[in-house]
Order: sequence, then structure tokens, then C-alpha cells
Amino acid sequence: MPDFEKIHQEFGDEVTILVLAIEGITQAQKIVKTTGVTYRTGIDDNDLLAEFGGIAMPTTIFVSIEGLIVDRYSGVLTYEDLRNKITTEFGI
Repeated sequence: MPDFEKIHQEFGDEVTILVLAIEGITQAQKIVKTTGVTYRTGIDDNDLLAEFGGIAMPTTIFVSIEGLIVDRYSGVLTYEDLRNKITTEFGI
């Protein structure tokens, strides 16, 4: 989560980050509180992960401003991976 926070701080309003938890609201609230994230968070209680084609946790989905899935990645992405993907796919 720290790498997503760094991306959020760097790109600001140019990139929207939404992290969805599948462990339930209590666990999600603990994580948000202890990590101090400032980007959007939510709960996936209706299998949104599966609908987007996620097969493992974590899964990162890159969605264009038009709402199209540009890419998805199952597994951990580093700050450098995230930054490269954003600059390559979205030209930011």
C-alpha cells in the first residue's frame, strides 16, 4: 500500500486509485487506519474482483478514463512498476 500512496501523492488528480478489500469492513478499516492511506478505499462484497478477471490477490487493474480495462496484473507491483505502467499506458 505504501507504493500506491506514493503514486497517489505524485500524480494527484491525474490518476484515481481505488483499493478494494475483500476481507470485510473491520479488517479494511484497520488497514486504512494503520497505513494512513489518503486515496479511495472500499469493500468488494459482490465479487467485483472476479468480474474484472482478477485471479489472485493482489490484483491491479488499469482502467482508462473511458472505462476500458487497459491492463491487469495479478501479484505485487512496486512503485517503479506502477509508475512505468501509468506513464506508458496513459502518457502521463
